[in-house]
Amino acid sequence: MNFSDRTAKKITCALVALLIGVISAFICADRVPDAKVFNDSIERLDETKETVMKFSAATLAVSVGITLLPDDYATPLASELADLNKYFILILGMIFFEKLMVVEGVPIAFRFVIPLCCFLYILYLASSKEILKSLAVKLFAFAMAMVIVVPCATYFSDVVCAEYQEYIDETINMAEAGNEKINELSLPSGEGKSFFERVSDVFQTAITGVKDLFDYFSRIIEKCINSIAILIVVSCGVPVLTFMLFIWIFKQLFQIQGVQALADRISAVLAAKDRKALMVGESEEAE
Repeated sequence: MNFSDRTAKKITCALVALLIGVISAFICADRVPDAKVFNDSIERLDETKETVMKFSAATLAVSVGITLLPDDYATPLASELADLNKYFILILGMIFFEKLMVVEGVPIAFRFVIPLCCFLYILYLASSKEILKSLAVKLFAFAMAMVIVVPCATYFSDVVCAEYQEYIDETINMAEAGNEKINELSLPSGEGKSFFERVSDVFQTAITGVKDLFDYFSRIIEKCINSIAILIVVSCGVPVLTFMLFIWIFKQLFQIQGVQALADRISAVLAAKDRKALMVGESEEAE
């Protein structure tokens, strides 16, 4: 390939890169975030957020019911409920971050990051500096991760953890039912009956002492802990693992690219040595 052909190829690649950058910044940045896949992801995140908020309210209702117990029984249960609050904050924070990645990250990727990749690639074509090409590739991989990680994570969450949603709903309903029963106990009724007789009437089961109430709320808290574990996996574990998977894939691509570059460099060094040896041999024959 002569000089004019190489120049024409570089100009063509530069024009293509410029066109991609313009389309990404002025068309894709406005239209892609409105695609169905991203809207579905936002809807799933909002549904998960509503579930978490409803779950948090249910645990507060349980904590109100625990106040009926003596301190010796109520304190350990109240401590367990207090420990659950930080997990709700963690889950809500992760949901907010995922939603932010879709609402703000996707437009940023198309409007700024991808055009920057194209600009760096054009500079590489003009200067032939490999570092510019490598930086452009890495930034493009990062932009693609920003675009696809949340839709893929929400899809994987639905596929892997959908069957556990019924368990979470059952836990919420159980906690809310417990709160309603406590509200019934607070009403002035059942005159002439002891406290535990009234509790047995409300709970529709034989409750003869504080331990029975303790066991009832312990079961609710146990289900709450299990449900929170499921929500952490769905809202935190799956997105993190998905992002790590993409990072690993891109890293493997970079390693392959690095190996190829190293192989090309070694080949060039060996070829240079062969040429040098050939020149030395020719000079010795001439002498």
